Amino acid sequence: MQRSFLTYALLVACASAGLVLHAVSADTLTTTRRLLAELREELDKGNGPITFPVFHKDLQNEDYAYGPGIPTSILEISDIGPTSSPASNGSNISSLMQDMKSTIVTLDEPFSQYFAVFHIGTPPIDIAVIIDTGSQLLWIQCEPCTECGTQADGYEIFNPNKSNSFAFLSCSTENACPGDDSVATACDKYGHCYYRVTYGDKSNSSGYLATDTLTVGTTALSAPPSKHKDVVFGCGYINEGIEAELNASGLLGLDRGPFSLITQLDVSVFAHCLPNRIQSTKVSGYLTLGPSHLTSTVNLQYTPMIQNNASKFLSQFYYMNMTGISVDGRLLNIPSSAFEITPGGESGGTIIDSGTTLTSFVDEAFSVLAEAFSRTLDPLFKRAETGTSGLLCYQVPLSQRRAPVPPSVTLHFDNNLNLNLSAAHVLRNYGRDTNYDYYCMAFNNAGSIDSGGRNFIGNFQQQDFLVEYDIGNSRIGFAPYICNKGNSVDTTSFDITRWLSFQRVFWIAAVLFILIL
Repeated sequence: MQRSFLTYALLVACASAGLVLHAVSADTLTTTRRLLAELREELDKGNGPITFPVFHKDLQNEDYAYGPGIPTSILEISDIGPTSSPASNGSNISSLMQDMKSTIVTLDEPFSQYFAVFHIGTPPIDIAVIIDTGSQLLWIQCEPCTECGTQADGYEIFNPNKSNSFAFLSCSTENACPGDDSVATACDKYGHCYYRVTYGDKSNSSGYLATDTLTVGTTALSAPPSKHKDVVFGCGYINEGIEAELNASGLLGLDRGPFSLITQLDVSVFAHCLPNRIQSTKVSGYLTLGPSHLTSTVNLQYTPMIQNNASKFLSQFYYMNMTGISVDGRLLNIPSSAFEITPGGESGGTIIDSGTTLTSFVDEAFSVLAEAFSRTLDPLFKRAETGTSGLLCYQVPLSQRRAPVPPSVTLHFDNNLNLNLSAAHVLRNYGRDTNYDYYCMAFNNAGSIDSGGRNFIGNFQQQDFLVEYDIGNSRIGFAPYICNKGNSVDTTSFDITRWLSFQRVFWIAAVLFILIL
């Protein structure tokens, strides 16, 4: 009687945790086998959100206004405008690769990207990849590399021959290889799928499409690492222009394309919190795929996520409807057309993109913003020659030992979302020479709408904001947040979904123990 009562109580508890079990009077062996299978599945996959630690690649700059740092020599200011890195054409992987073309996706300023860290393969190895919400493909450098750059310190180049779970993506014809506007693919004579992807700075990656196991380690309540089998990714053997500058293992695309982890893992919501790179480079933020307990504890303000269906490629970006810009509390006289997607969808609109460094505005908005900036700073500081049209920079005597105080800037979006940018978001220190520190307005000119220009909200302005991409509800949320609080991303912090997962495994194990008695 005591055993029946305890069993009944445990079954009720299991049911409340989401399990549906047979009564004990049913075939005990069948029930046990099923529970063992479910337990194995729970332990293998891990439940709850997937959390990646995120850190900044940049070295610290000495910036007297925004925080201490390491002195740096002055950069060539002519190189800090819209980036166009050289890329060689020496692709020897196959004659097929020379003819493959893809739509150029976003990525710029190689010295200012954020990395996420996770594991790939069996046994797993650590990799550090650029997080880019403006592209879709996850790709990493692979052995044997025909043309690869230096890896991030402490991260080896992935060798497919050493992974027991690695497999090439097979094909029988070119049409059998998955691909779209931004990822060009072709089928080789051995039945393997080639890929090629090109970025806005003219860098590119080429190699084979493959599958392997992706593992993200967490230690919340001793829950198992989050493991995902047969994830499609690019094994890059020729990576031109990007790796030598970034020292990354590869790139993690997070847009809504078919190759993206967002699509492959059926993620309906994800969030990131990019740490402040000026205060310190020894801190971490995070990227979470799935619902995060943190987003429910802060006051997120949402704006609708806009869909641009002008092409399959453009429909994968995260558009927002920007409505204006204020400087020192005054709304600038910018025509609404500067923020609108053009009728054909080929230009205009505003995209949020973690792979773009500085926020850029089309000329119709940028020129008005630059004029407002200059009215505040021109009377106080001498302009620096930049060699780049429209880039607004100032030279500050070293004896002053402080940065200019820029005007306040607020970005306005639909649904009364207002992003109030701090001084560190709008003025950027680019280094020094023997006499001056050099500061530039932290916004770029994206060209005119007629020439195909679009507005981009870059990662520099996303620092110290918690940003949630709620795809299921077609909205994007923002909240000011100290992303490097506690000096590191806390992957061990309490998470209700992981706690429920832990409870679930506990109750399955408890029922198995009783049934075996």
